[in-house]
Amino acid sequence: DLCCFYGTSIGRKQTIPSDLKCKVNTPGIGLKLFNRLLSHFLKLFRLPLYYEYWINVRILDALYSRKVASDDSSIVYINPLFRKTAERVKATGKTLVVEAANSDPVREHERIKVEYAKFGIKHQYIYGNPMYRDTCISSLKYADKIVTISEVSRQTYINAGYPLEKFELIPLTGTD
Repeated sequence: DLCCFYGTSIGRKQTIPSDLKCKVNTPGIGLKLFNRLLSHFLKLFRLPLYYEYWINVRILDALYSRKVASDDSSIVYINPLFRKTAERVKATGKTLVVEAANSDPVREHERIKVEYAKFGIKHQYIYGNPMYRDTCISSLKYADKIVTISEVSRQTYINAGYPLEKFELIPLTGTD
């Protein structure tokens, strides 16, 4: 089956194997320039710097949700922050694979809130924001498969009520 990966970036030294029948869609130089300007804007108005990442994700999600409807893939692999893309993938009848690199979003959110309070952290990052948690939950409900990188991570989702048969474990060395 053809597959399509929609993501925020591929590192400079990373490559997709040529024998993999996969299309990779990532942002180009225009978005990088936009992000630099956005970063200056956020600093000027003293807004949290993670807004740059969040706005970037929202823009990409809007673009990818339109593009995924017309591509010829049957399997689409996304980050859980691409909620609109997840909805569109399911509406087109394609198989949706969602990467869950962290623990269950509700558990993660609660743990981070406790840590912020415990250590008096005032400048919070995206993981402590309810928008992050809710967006991940929304995307995960559309997933046909959920990929986790550790048994510990997978278990947090199972404990939260996600069905065991949805999971594929692709262990990342050193995570368990």
